[in-house]
Amino acid sequence: MMKNCFTLAPRAAAIAVGLVLLAAASPGAQPRPADRVRLGYVVDITSIPYMVGQEHRDVARAKYNLDVEYVPYVRTADQMTAFRGGGIDVAEAGLTAAALLHKEGFGLRVVRGWQLAAFKMLVRAGAPYQRIEDLRGRRVGVASLAGTSYVATAIGLRLRGLDPGKDVSIATAAPANLIAGLERGDLDAITLWEPFITPILWSKRYRVVADPVSVYEQTYGENFVQSGFIASQNTFEQRRDVLRRLNRFQQDMLEVTLREPKRANEIAARRGKGTLDLTAVQLQMIRKEWGDRWVRGGMDDKQIQDASRYLQRVHELQIVRDRIDARDFWAAP
Repeated sequence: MMKNCFTLAPRAAAIAVGLVLLAAASPGAQPRPADRVRLGYVVDITSIPYMVGQEHRDVARAKYNLDVEYVPYVRTADQMTAFRGGGIDVAEAGLTAAALLHKEGFGLRVVRGWQLAAFKMLVRAGAPYQRIEDLRGRRVGVASLAGTSYVATAIGLRLRGLDPGKDVSIATAAPANLIAGLERGDLDAITLWEPFITPILWSKRYRVVADPVSVYEQTYGENFVQSGFIASQNTFEQRRDVLRRLNRFQQDMLEVTLREPKRANEIAARRGKGTLDLTAVQLQMIRKEWGDRWVRGGMDDKQIQDASRYLQRVHELQIVRDRIDARDFWAAP
């Protein structure tokens, strides 16, 4: 009898597996619902792969079983408020803002890098300022003290001998209001990023007075990693596989953006109405100036090393009070 029991058990198991497979393959079988994930981002030139992702949400569902909702913001402060309050699951956030949140005790993880910094400081075309040092005692506008536009500005000032807290007056506003303030003369210089830089330079009313990112990279010989995808510690622990699939999907969309720039720009022009508000031709020209400074491949040891060194630099330059190590909160899902 024992022999018969052991002989029949594998057969019964095989029959059971076959029935399960037949049920799964039957027309009435319900597919597993796609995992919903909300990705928040500040609208700029690096948003193109997100708009390509919106165009290919069917790919996200079919290939990665994801339902990706893209949530655009104008200001970093608003995006980070939503992230802290649970309004979005993942935020493309500046490294400094993420580091400060981590230091405050808000559990989070950077799960991939997204872009290298690219900021310019602009003045009116007829202004007397020729270099960063000439801005001593002047009014400088940035988008947000929580964002990398301020950090890049402060780095440029510090590396040229100016104290951002004492030697200049810092004001904050949305990009459109910064440009208007510069035009009126309420501000002497503003720090912007693409897609705002190139279009206002077309007007010939403004010019670049300094490139704080180049100052940083030439001084230290390191990449200025600006942003990455951040998730709360709870999301990282409970939805790690979702984050992994999101990374892979966005990498696919980035590769489409790089491989098929004309098509990607056309998608962004169409889907960016009301946010980017640029034509495909304008996007092509801006990307040429910007240099497609997306981070390829997501995350590797060099990127984490660059991020750690960056946080060390902003601490040494007294822009961030505490020393923070990127290795404490950067982790691939």
